[in-house]
Amino acid sequence: MRIAVAGATGALAGALIPKLVAAGHDVTGLSRSPAAAERIGRLGAQLGVANLLDPDGLREALGTAKPDVVVHAAKAIPKRGPMTFRDMRATNRLHDEGTRNLVAAALSAGASRFIAESIVFAYGYGDFGADVLTEDRAPRADLPRRELLAEVDGVLAMERHTRDACSDLDGIILRFGLFYGPNAGTELMASLLRRRLLPLPGGGTGVWPVIYVEDAADAIVCALTNGQPGEAYNIVDDEPVRLRDLVAEVAAAAGTPGPWSVPKSVARLGAGYFAEVASTTMRVSNAKAKRELGWTPAHPTYRDGLAAWSAERVA
Repeated sequence: MRIAVAGATGALAGALIPKLVAAGHDVTGLSRSPAAAERIGRLGAQLGVANLLDPDGLREALGTAKPDVVVHAAKAIPKRGPMTFRDMRATNRLHDEGTRNLVAAALSAGASRFIAESIVFAYGYGDFGADVLTEDRAPRADLPRRELLAEVDGVLAMERHTRDACSDLDGIILRFGLFYGPNAGTELMASLLRRRLLPLPGGGTGVWPVIYVEDAADAIVCALTNGQPGEAYNIVDDEPVRLRDLVAEVAAAAGTPGPWSVPKSVARLGAGYFAEVASTTMRVSNAKAKRELGWTPAHPTYRDGLAAWSAERVA
């Protein structure tokens, strides 16, 4: 198949593109910068210069690539991670306006399938308690802070644009847990821990659904053929993890000092968005993805994934 991957310089695409190339697919990586050609070429793909906020240029790039499948993995997250609500504004725009433009360009280019990288925050933020969330769970109406509405609305807009195209394009939504692993923020976490620059709001009591980035890429490969149009799938590992336990495991694997804490009220002053993410407790089921996509995470828990990450760093 011919496959176009938007967000080709991101962590997910970096894991995905080599898998697609190894499977014999012809891959075009979309990036705003011509300077990305060498980086994308090392992954085995060719560059398509396109900005998701430029409909005409995007249509031209996909018209040249003529993809059968378009994968939307474009984000605009700062390298240090999203700390403030301002840090999420560009990604919120990509989720809404960018997805709308990419769907239109995919249709114009004759693509038959569209796979969107969504996130479990489609369900909202805050403490969901012991509930295990499945794909039919409606987004929560009450949020810890009104600023979080922009993030949830952006994710839901992405999913809506993907579903709305299903009369002409097989739109599939993958709701990923928080990424970790190679080039997916874990090295940054270790670096911050080493410099004692990663305080955990409220002691890191939030419980997260996470996914090793290579397992996330495998889910997209499965969705190329097995995903059902209009459906959403949770892509998380088998065991949610308390944030402080995840960070402590990273510290142990990287040989850094362990995590330390600040009150959530203090963290909110300079890192309002991260403070809300850090205190979110969410348990998410991956049963539907296993059943319908034929996908199983090779790293079932964060302990397995961090062991693989640590071994790769040493190799």
